[in-house]
Amino acid sequence: MKKDILKRNFLPKLRRSFLLPALFLAAVSTGCERSCTDDPAPGNQACTTEVTVESAGCASGAFQSRWFKLPNGEWLQPFENQTNITSVEPGQRYTIGYEIMKRDNRYDKQVVCLALPPTGKAIRILCMTPMEVPTVYCDTYVTARNVNCSLGAWGNTWLQLHNGHYLQPWQNNTATQTLVEGARYKIGFTPMARDNRYININTCAAMPLDSMAWSPQVVSVNCLEPVGEN
Repeated sequence: MKKDILKRNFLPKLRRSFLLPALFLAAVSTGCERSCTDDPAPGNQACTTEVTVESAGCASGAFQSRWFKLPNGEWLQPFENQTNITSVEPGQRYTIGYEIMKRDNRYDKQVVCLALPPTGKAIRILCMTPMEVPTVYCDTYVTARNVNCSLGAWGNTWLQLHNGHYLQPWQNNTATQTLVEGARYKIGFTPMARDNRYININTCAAMPLDSMAWSPQVVSVNCLEPVGEN
């Protein structure tokens, strides 16, 4: 009888005395596994992220209003530059290594205008390597045309060839930020595939009025020169 009472009262307490330390050790171990493997500064520290330099309007940063745009259309704000590159120009392309960082007040006095800059992640640039632009001849004559319900590197301005067909500029590798409707240009370009960089830009759903613009060739414009009046 006494043995049965001891089993009922003592054994559960004994089991709990061993179980609680075991659970504690397991919890500590699991927590360490999670916290020790987390990257404290997410990003891509390898110098493999392709970006294009673009003007971000009323923005500030390590290169003033020049920010980086990813192929998917997202902005990166160069907030701290740990490379020896001190200036960049719109249209230039780089592969970079970076990490996400918190903004501080270092650019509070770098005011350019009052409009809001685009939304982008602040980054610390760890490395920058210029990308080689394919050699192209700037010898294709085009006319800038506004195409309704369209989008691209110059908004709703596309490029029309002499045969009436359209090029849809999807990526602008030049320093030209705006085109003049009806103006003629010489360009060099390479075909490319559409991506989702303009997915958040609202436009109407109607087809372009000019049926020649229904099936444009999507291109990356690598050089552009205005053509004077003849």
